[in-house]
Amino acid sequence: MNLTWSCLPFADLSLNELYELLQLRSRVFVVEQNCVFLDADNLDQPTHVRHVLGKNTHGKLCAYARISLPHAAEKRCVISRVMTAPDMRGTGCGHALMREVLHRCRQSAPSATLTLSGQNHLRDFYRAHGFVPQGEVYLEDGIEHIRMDYAFQAA
Repeated sequence: MNLTWSCLPFADLSLNELYELLQLRSRVFVVEQNCVFLDADNLDQPTHVRHVLGKNTHGKLCAYARISLPHAAEKRCVISRVMTAPDMRGTGCGHALMREVLHRCRQSAPSATLTLSGQNHLRDFYRAHGFVPQGEVYLEDGIEHIRMDYAFQAA
């Protein structure tokens, strides 16, 4: 999977990038998964948040995730809005995205624990990248989720 990656704070996103990522998030979470929720959750803009975008050779957004880096007393990186474009599933794009997210988190916060709220049916996908389930399955927006954590190993 040959994607070009960027990891940007909200202020550095172009209008086209912002529109494309919001469109993909809506397409996947609201339309495809039939979840009615407020995607514009005020968690995109803080200065400690990064947007990971994977684009193909034509500049089309194929993969996306949001990372909230540790700030103030927080000791965790929170990974959210992890997705691949529907037409890119099964191509390895999601695995490439997770490798990029782990790389960016290690670069920015090597001693932090990473946390995500993963859809339960993707538990094995996240487990393949080193995430470990924490606690019980719970409902979030009508879909089963589970908290999963990842801790970097000392080099």
